[in-house]
Amino acid sequence: MSRNYGTTPRSLVRVRVDDRGFPTQFGWRGRRYVVVAVLLTWMESSAWWRRNSTDSRDWRVWRVEAAADRSESLGVYDISTSDDRWFVRRVMD
Repeated sequence: MSRNYGTTPRSLVRVRVDDRGFPTQFGWRGRRYVVVAVLLTWMESSAWWRRNSTDSRDWRVWRVEAAADRSESLGVYDISTSDDRWFVRRVMD
């Protein structure tokens, strides 16, 4: 199961990337998460009916395995960007 957070201000995160542009850590909801592994990355195009609107954009999505500070348990997160902003789009249970 997963919870979808979309691209709302509530899902906005701060992300650090390495020299290749891969996420290495992110901050969300007052916690810092360290990326342990990048599981997948892909591009998502905007919906075809929005191609000519101002909301039309393509997204780079990263599925990462990450651990929160002071936690040994790992979680799987989809984080994405289409400009300088990053979002937690989905969290897997």
